[in-house]
Amino acid sequence: MTDEFEVNPELEEQPIETKSPHRMRSQRLNTVHRTDAEHHLKSIKQGMTHCLSSQDGILLFQHIMSRCGFHRPSVTANPQTGEMFNGSTLFFEGQRAIWLELRQLISRDKLVHIENPEIPVLEPVTKNEDE
Repeated sequence: MTDEFEVNPELEEQPIETKSPHRMRSQRLNTVHRTDAEHHLKSIKQGMTHCLSSQDGILLFQHIMSRCGFHRPSVTANPQTGEMFNGSTLFFEGQRAIWLELRQLISRDKLVHIENPEIPVLEPVTKNEDE
């Protein structure tokens, strides 16, 4: 018995496809979904920028931040035993995660005024031509 074998010449000429048609279709769909998601995210950022261009928009986002418990501790415990309540801690962390995701879409200068309302909004300084 030998280790050699004959190669069919017809099979040798055919290119070998490295990706299955299903895999190529899946990659095309992932590209489409990624493009749609990027477009959707861009639309959300534009809407947030528009909303935050007014004082009412800043007040709205301050309210959302407050309702998400951004400045509150999320860990809850039994005051008598000190045992941590896992269920409510996870719930409060979930609320807080919503604000953490939203704040990534907000520009830094607007975020400062939302999270620190005591900082006054400064108007841009313009040079006076008379000087």
